[in-house]
Amino acid sequence: MRPFLIGQYEQVAERLEHQAVRLAVASLRVRMTGDALAALLTGSTWATLVWPAASGRVSLAAAGTAVVGIRAASTAVDVIVRAAAKVFHTGLYVDDWQAFLVDAEQWRTTRGTTELPLAGPTAVRAEARALRSLRRLLDVLAAGPA
Repeated sequence: MRPFLIGQYEQVAERLEHQAVRLAVASLRVRMTGDALAALLTGSTWATLVWPAASGRVSLAAAGTAVVGIRAASTAVDVIVRAAAKVFHTGLYVDDWQAFLVDAEQWRTTRGTTELPLAGPTAVRAEARALRSLRRLLDVLAAGPA
């Protein structure tokens, strides 16, 4: 029984590790793309603001007001992006959970079809061999990993 349980644990751990690596790579790609796009757009926004202010087409007061507006808009966009990322990560979790449930269906135990009497069983019988096997299993489990 012990090798079977350890084998099952190793299979599950291997699948979880594979999924964690796959999700980390996908998350890194999304983050890098988002960071690059944010840097490009932020740089172009500041360049668009500095160019008219430096050439004298916009007063310094108007440029200062635009700076405050840009910072407020940037904060609002940051909040929206973080909320979207949270929804995305939750979606990945739900997708993985549903895939796990589909995989777990094959391991589900089924009960017999014999109906029990409403009063319950009248006798419970155990054979000595079954008890010895149970004692051996309990001893192995109590001993822990080899």
